[in-house]
Amino acid sequence: MASRYNVSVIDKFSTPRLAARALEESDWGDWLALHRDLQGAGWLTWDGVLRTDAQARAVFDSELEHWRRHGYGSWSFRGLVDGRFVGCGGLRRLAFAGGEEAGWHVGLVSASRGRGFATEIGEAVLGLAFDVLRLPSVVAAPL
Repeated sequence: MASRYNVSVIDKFSTPRLAARALEESDWGDWLALHRDLQGAGWLTWDGVLRTDAQARAVFDSELEHWRRHGYGSWSFRGLVDGRFVGCGGLRRLAFAGGEEAGWHVGLVSASRGRGFATEIGEAVLGLAFDVLRLPSVVAAPL
């Protein structure tokens, strides 16, 4: 699958409407707001149940650690024009079907939903997964 966005740099890239940067500690406030977003956060988990702040922090810390261990992970996405936080998306290693698999995920704040951002993020992340990281397969997974 060739990415139409020509993503070749792992930690920082852009799409036609979004700037992506590897998740870092300064993103905690946006991450927490995303997980508190009642309209958007319910689909970030397997069971649709909102996480507590402590649970959201544990997931955030695991995302930061994932970058350190694997050299890829979640990105923070912001609008290119206004710099407004749109959401997070990315890749992470996870247990799947008795083995380990790369899973892709995306979570958008309510104000960013219904505008095609999830598709744009998904195309860029999957292009990066296959074309740059050369992952053999990717499954969909919640944050």
